[in-house]
Amino acid sequence: HPSAHNALIVSTTLINNADFVQPFPLLTMVFSDINGKKIAQRRFTPREYLDNSIDLEAGMTPDMPVRIELELVDPGKAAVNYEFFAEADPRRTRPLR
Repeated sequence: HPSAHNALIVSTTLINNADFVQPFPLLTMVFSDINGKKIAQRRFTPREYLDNSIDLEAGMTPDMPVRIELELVDPGKAAVNYEFFAEADPRRTRPLR
């Protein structure tokens, strides 16, 4: 992280591969050690990872890349593995417009 000590920026791109608009997912990063023991975990809501210029209520358009950056505390040198999960937000129960 260029401006915060002991922090990381994880950059990735989300793409909706479905043929229809979907809500933005919850994103979870899990870091583990060489033996697979979980060291750190952080869950991000769409409001936390989306740029203010993106309309959260409009959802994810099919085949439209959305570049995101996640800021998190550096889990340390023992964290040699990571997993990235995207899951439906259970609070989003109404259809998108």
